[in-house]
Amino acid sequence: MISKYDRTFTFVKPPSSVNLRRQPKQQRGKEKVEKILDAAAAVFDEVGYEAATTHMIAARAGTAIGSLYQFFPDKAAIFKAMEIRHSERVKGFGRKWTFPLWCNSPASDDSCSGRVGCRTV
Repeated sequence: MISKYDRTFTFVKPPSSVNLRRQPKQQRGKEKVEKILDAAAAVFDEVGYEAATTHMIAARAGTAIGSLYQFFPDKAAIFKAMEIRHSERVKGFGRKWTFPLWCNSPASDDSCSGRVGCRTV
């Protein structure tokens, strides 16, 4: 039997490599894309993916709908960019910390010494 912990994760391209209509070059463009993604997360959380619209996302981001469409062709592209951003953040977090694989708490290597099957990543 495979436990829920025996899964392989595949990380995808970083958000800057997503198939955006236009890649933001300046800092304010990058900030606008981040603002759109943050707004989309809030809208999806509030009303669900199916009920969410690009107009709702643009309004929550405080930007014009045309600005949203400069970067994203549709709602699905926004969601995909959110997935990729989340994956990159999780991967970045994992690089900063070492957690014992078989222990119940994130502890240092010393707290696991002597336990059977306890090892760190």
